[in-house]
Amino acid sequence: MGKRRKRNKKRKQRKKTYNKPPIEDETIPRTFVLNKGRIGRELKTLMHDLRKVMSPYTATNLVVRRNNTLKDFLHVSGHLGVSHFMILSSTDHANYFRALNVPNGPTFTFKLSEYSLMNDVVSIQSVQGYPRTELLHAPLLVLSGFAPKIQEVEKAIKKQKLEQEKLKKLINKSKKKQKHKNQKSNQNNENKESQRQKLNQNLETIETAKEKLERLELMASALQSMFPELNIEKMKISECKRVVLFHYDLESDTIFMRHFIIKTRALGLSQRTEDLIHKKVPDLGDLNDISDFFTKENLEKFNINGMASSTAKPNKANQKRGKKEKEKQQKTNKKNKKKNKKEKEKEKEKEEEIGNYNIKRGGEEDLQQRAVRLVEIGPRLSLELYKIENGFLDGEVLFNKYVRKSTDQIKLINEAIVRKRKNKEKMLQMQKEIEEEKFQKEKERMEKKKQKKN
Repeated sequence: MGKRRKRNKKRKQRKKTYNKPPIEDETIPRTFVLNKGRIGRELKTLMHDLRKVMSPYTATNLVVRRNNTLKDFLHVSGHLGVSHFMILSSTDHANYFRALNVPNGPTFTFKLSEYSLMNDVVSIQSVQGYPRTELLHAPLLVLSGFAPKIQEVEKAIKKQKLEQEKLKKLINKSKKKQKHKNQKSNQNNENKESQRQKLNQNLETIETAKEKLERLELMASALQSMFPELNIEKMKISECKRVVLFHYDLESDTIFMRHFIIKTRALGLSQRTEDLIHKKVPDLGDLNDISDFFTKENLEKFNINGMASSTAKPNKANQKRGKKEKEKQQKTNKKNKKKNKKEKEKEKEKEEEIGNYNIKRGGEEDLQQRAVRLVEIGPRLSLELYKIENGFLDGEVLFNKYVRKSTDQIKLINEAIVRKRKNKEKMLQMQKEIEEEKFQKEKERMEKKKQKKN
């Protein structure tokens, strides 16, 4: 037998074409939840929990390697329609959380003073609810403490302005009274200096109040832009499954985040009908009709949870044990009566939280009463604003909690930033020119080779 000829199988190298993935609606914001640098195990689990909060418009299985940088994700963000980044980082002093808009900013850096994970929050609560199908729909955003607190700050600014005007009038009166500059006493000079100090203090307080107004407006607009807008005309009640709450506390200057699941319950139904709706059906072989399951005569046969009790007739061998079984049944019936009383009290409490709304079924509208309940699933965050930057992590610093600079220093910093940008543009132009020269030289060399061959 001759040997088989080995065919050189040359696979055709196909050109890789990266087609832009289809985007349903470009107005819907999409986010990347990332980590910058090394972070601990707990922060990694918090990162995965935040991805669940921001789902379905996130990359839940995104992998961040050590070699990756933020520029890598920034280049991909435009291709995938990503509009926001959420970055977690840690240092020796504290943990930090950054929320920024892509590609031009602004960037908000928060200090993570406290946080708790999703598993911890779910394990604490009596009514445990872990998200499953609720993550298929975007959450509803609720902002509390942003708008009403702004009005309080405005009232404080008005009071400060009135005090400032009164002090100015007093200074003008003192100037009119002092006709001769040379005949000033030491007491008048001291009074003047004290009045000027008060004026400077009032001016500083007014500036901080104005900054707070701007900060609150910026934070509120940034948080609203991270979640999809509500269209009441097209909104469906079946899609409202989750709520994300951001509460701002003016005294502590912190933002608290909470995450809830919305659960509804139909009112006016007995527990047995609810068991049947939730597919908790016991063994109904001894009954002739399903209506017998709801009668009072068969309460002893079936417990409230829908499980059948022992109803078999005792044989001659088991007649001695019949008394013990009856005693047990009596005890269980007493317990069931107590449970019924407690459940009736709970139903009365739930009836206070009634929400009347229309439920569409097959084109028809049926008015029903339902009790709405919020179940917290976590994670919990308490954030302190640390810094606001104008660009993508390298712009002008609009606010810094611990560092305050004068107007002259700010001008110098802004001039330095402009110089750096101009230098970068010049370097890029120089690189382009050098690459074009190399390309032209290679062209000329290839043309000369062709001419020599010919």
